[in-house]
Amino acid sequence: GALALMGTKENLLRERFFPSKQDGDQFKEWGLYVVSFFKDTRMCYVIMDDRIPVFAKTGRVVFASCVDPNELWGPLIEKAYAKLHGCYKHLKGGYVHYGLGDLTGFSPRAMGLRPGYDFFSDKFGKEEVWHILNKYAQWGSLMGCSVQPNPQAKGHSVEADAGQGLIMGHAYSLLALGTIKWKGKDFRLLKLRNPWGRH
Repeated sequence: GALALMGTKENLLRERFFPSKQDGDQFKEWGLYVVSFFKDTRMCYVIMDDRIPVFAKTGRVVFASCVDPNELWGPLIEKAYAKLHGCYKHLKGGYVHYGLGDLTGFSPRAMGLRPGYDFFSDKFGKEEVWHILNKYAQWGSLMGCSVQPNPQAKGHSVEADAGQGLIMGHAYSLLALGTIKWKGKDFRLLKLRNPWGRH
């Protein structure tokens, strides 16, 4: 989810992960990359090769991939992040704001909107949430969201249907927000993207 959000800001992506030749890009011609992350308040460098895991039968990339099969920024950054954490398996789950902090070095903010749910700290009214989201959108902030399952419910499934085409516990990119007028009423809309590109 965090990587998909980074992909919405090409200038940030280039600046953070694909510097110019004078900044150490000269090793790419030998298939070596140096990728930096911010982990536990310090800069960490990961040196890796450019081999990406693919399925033997189809040649499709196993994990993160881009719509254009010739784009490799997603799989390369994910490979470096997996190496930083020990293996791909350790990237199976998590929260978008942690990933954004590691990718950007910025200080992320998580807002839980219901008491008893993850990251709840203050009760926000609808108007206040809308104001905060608009403020962050104006700043050009990277924003993600999810529908959390009820932590008190027994047997809840993380990937259960949340209604309206959304999936419980799944990270979405929040790309835009706005208001439209329809039949004399104002409606607030959020533009979300599923980073998996399906469902």
